[in-house]
Amino acid sequence: MKAFYQSKKVFITGHTGFKGSWLTALLYNLGAEITGYALSPKTQPNLFQAIEGNSLCKSIIGDIRDVVYLHSQMKKCQPDIVFHLAAQPIVRTSYEIPAETFEINSIGTANVLDGIRLLDNPCVAVMITTDKVYENNETGQAYKETDR
Repeated sequence: MKAFYQSKKVFITGHTGFKGSWLTALLYNLGAEITGYALSPKTQPNLFQAIEGNSLCKSIIGDIRDVVYLHSQMKKCQPDIVFHLAAQPIVRTSYEIPAETFEINSIGTANVLDGIRLLDNPCVAVMITTDKVYENNETGQAYKETDR
């Protein structure tokens, strides 16, 4: 895996979040050149600061709903791989602010995909989602793509 990621340009949305911070650390240790794009961490302390994330990547603070800024940063990076993790992930919050959650999660994802389309060279896109899209049947088994 190290040979694959060595010197690859990687663009990560949501790099300051829990999963994004771990992904940043992993890819850094595999030799990737990382540009992260996310909101500032919401909690103090947070994992991104604990792993000294600013030393592992070029960290850009921005909102995926800001399509002009997002696209400009993606164009500057010209990534080989895009990992899209930026989201409003809290189910309870989605009930409290449904329109904003839709805008962040759906329009934000469309903005990332459109940014990929505008790059000079093709790249790999990995879109991270949640298991919350599946009906929880309390079976204790991993979800399958055919589950509801």
